[in-house]
Amino acid sequence: MSCSENQDKIVTMIFEGEKVIIDSLPAGGTVIAKSEHVFYNVHVDPEYGDLKNEQIASEKKEVIIYELKQDATFSKMFNSLNDDLDKLCLTQSQIVDFCQKNYKYLHQDGVTFFLFKENEEFFVAKIAVRFGRKSIMVDRFDNDFVFKAEHGIYLVVPAT
Repeated sequence: MSCSENQDKIVTMIFEGEKVIIDSLPAGGTVIAKSEHVFYNVHVDPEYGDLKNEQIASEKKEVIIYELKQDATFSKMFNSLNDDLDKLCLTQSQIVDFCQKNYKYLHQDGVTFFLFKENEEFFVAKIAVRFGRKSIMVDRFDNDFVFKAEHGIYLVVPAT
């Protein structure tokens, strides 16, 4: 890959060679709004509707972690990985489980994004680590805010 091709990448894979796994989870796992046992601060805007649907059982799943290299919206970030957004989603319980068991893969000086779908709408869980404590906030995927790559952003998605 030439230098100019590398510069055109919106995200680049990190932690290459490490197999990062989310364990299989039973149905009814923890939703983000009820994950205070993992996060010191949980914020889900009530305007987003009911994001407390019972979680489906999930199989053991490998994930890949990317780092944002260019300023981008959620859409630009995730669509750069796959146009089929359903393939990039994790369940809420998988996100909570990942954050509980894989602290070292969360951005320690920025934010880590996870895509999920509830009620036929896409959302992004944003996890920040500050002073060793994790907080989580949910945002709508269609938010047009442009995130700055220099602020340190990771994306965690299923390996396809």
